[in-house]
Amino acid sequence: MAGVIPRILLGKEIVPSQTATTQEDPPMIYAMSDIHGCIDAFEKSLSFVDLSDGHSMLILCGDYCDRGPASLGVYRKIMGLQRDYPNQVIALRGNHEEMLLEYCAMVDDPAFTQGWILADSNLATAKSFLEKDEFSQVKRLLARRRFEEAYRFVVDCMKANHADVLAWIRKLPYYHETPHKQVFVH
Repeated sequence: MAGVIPRILLGKEIVPSQTATTQEDPPMIYAMSDIHGCIDAFEKSLSFVDLSDGHSMLILCGDYCDRGPASLGVYRKIMGLQRDYPNQVIALRGNHEEMLLEYCAMVDDPAFTQGWILADSNLATAKSFLEKDEFSQVKRLLARRRFEEAYRFVVDCMKANHADVLAWIRKLPYYHETPHKQVFVH
């Protein structure tokens, strides 16, 4: 009996009256996190999300890159969802987005070079941001133990070819609060 106000009659049972107001049900909120470059699993999960009512929301709680083979594809998919469903798709920054931005910013620090190799599992993120010939160049540099040069090459390619994605990541908020006082973070 949601939205129905009971009316009490003396000596009688409670009888529902007409609805006093028509309150809209809160929108459906879908939340996902830790996609980690796994575009196939992400797209399969999206098949259960319905944003067609114009009010439901998809809140993505960060960690879109690393580990899986398609970090760049995941970022592009999310950017497309935000374009197609403005104000319905919220993307938050996770610690892996933070690390990716640090990865790009620390290219001049030689002490950071080995960190990027260790942090990027099998170079999955780097590979997803590079063309096939660019990734082959990285492998050649690494085979010759020219780690700093390989690192700089990857970052330079990312900045040159995917500046829009990096700018989008920099603008991601750390949390989102709904009008119903629900707070989402990574």
